[in-house]
Amino acid sequence: MENSNRRAIRGRTVVSQAALLSLESARLEVRVGRGRQPRLRSPTPSYLFWTCCWLPLLLQHSAVNGQRPAEPADTARMISTNSRYFVYQNGDGAFIARNRRTLFATMSMDQQAQLANCPSLPPRRSAPTSVHDLRIDDISVIAAMGDSITAAFAAKGLPTPGEITDVRHTEENRGASFVMGGDVGAVTLPNFIRRYNPQLKGFSVGDHLAEVCYGPLCLPYAHWPTDHLNAAQTGSLVMNLERQLAYLTDAMILSRDIDFHKDFKLISLFIGSNDLCAGCSKELNHTFLSPDAFEAQIRYVLNALRRNIPRTVVNIQMELMVSQTWDLTNDEPWCATLRASGLAFECTCAFLPGEIGVATRKRMDAVVVEYNRRLIKIASDFQSGEQDPSFMVILDPLFSNVTISEWGMEHVSDVDCFHPSLLTHALMAIGVWSNLFVPFKLKASKLTRPDPSNPPTLFCPTEASRLQF
Repeated sequence: MENSNRRAIRGRTVVSQAALLSLESARLEVRVGRGRQPRLRSPTPSYLFWTCCWLPLLLQHSAVNGQRPAEPADTARMISTNSRYFVYQNGDGAFIARNRRTLFATMSMDQQAQLANCPSLPPRRSAPTSVHDLRIDDISVIAAMGDSITAAFAAKGLPTPGEITDVRHTEENRGASFVMGGDVGAVTLPNFIRRYNPQLKGFSVGDHLAEVCYGPLCLPYAHWPTDHLNAAQTGSLVMNLERQLAYLTDAMILSRDIDFHKDFKLISLFIGSNDLCAGCSKELNHTFLSPDAFEAQIRYVLNALRRNIPRTVVNIQMELMVSQTWDLTNDEPWCATLRASGLAFECTCAFLPGEIGVATRKRMDAVVVEYNRRLIKIASDFQSGEQDPSFMVILDPLFSNVTISEWGMEHVSDVDCFHPSLLTHALMAIGVWSNLFVPFKLKASKLTRPDPSNPPTLFCPTEASRLQF
């Protein structure tokens, strides 16, 4: 199988990683429309600042300042011992978790129990020949492209609230990633699929320091072995998808465990948050962050996937209103401490204070709407006309109407008050899983905070369930 996979490189349009790195480092223009070339600006090296400058400053600042995030036990009274998820109520009557790690452990046990109770699927009478007729147990390979959310940056949070004392507290927890994690006990899409196909390949395991790639500024090492087919990298912009595509293509072709031509593959694509965090300029339409450039890049990647990786389903996540993280976290003292230490750079457009911040967040939201409009258009184009038996695009609107301000602080990492926590990754995985099996009009378009007294319900596919766009 290995030799046949290597031969598959010949005759296919595969872009080498070296060529892509060269392209990214010298990238000054993006073709948009009919040859029109907008004036572009290079991104600032924000994520390199994270690793070389901000983290040491924060370690020192945290030790000196001693500011800690408020613990619910200090500020709330217990109201219920029957609720499995929220056991305290604050002065405003809002339910909050007593301990985020206990909360996740409870959810993990509940979801594993629900999954174990789902009926097994009977064997198919004949093997599928088209990606438009796939049950979930037909998926043999799972992969993803994206940014730090898909890499599960800082999802596990701090072992001791308010104490960032080790660089390992800022790791990517890829084994818990909502669409790619394969750690035991993690509530993730791959672990759901493994209930029906234990031989699933490609999921990530474990934790490691962040792999940073921000526009042309990418660390020299590409991926850790435990990443497997999780090509996502912290800091990635849409323009970095070409580099991730090259990694995925080569990894699949060279893998001894993957039958490149026969295995059905599910590839998740969720990217754009970093573009949004830098996309609040009034001159946005003249930069590589413009909606035109965004659309052109997504189309390029989808066409390349269709050409290069057979038997593939691409599940695209629509953008979420990243700016609303400000609404949720702005009044938290611990978050203010982090941003005063320099962490506001993580999403500058969202975390600017005063009237300037109000204006930049409004522009961010307008870009989200336009990015999502483009994604709908792209998906519609790929779904119309004659069906390609080897390629399908699914558009998932799950995050498009999320109101982050309605959630609780337990849903964001206390490492940076920005990235999704372990609990949120679990909720995202449950929503993505359910949306796979229904057409677009019936897919949930708003991931909501769970009911305080009941665990989220996990969908159990039947013999008739198919992946649907």
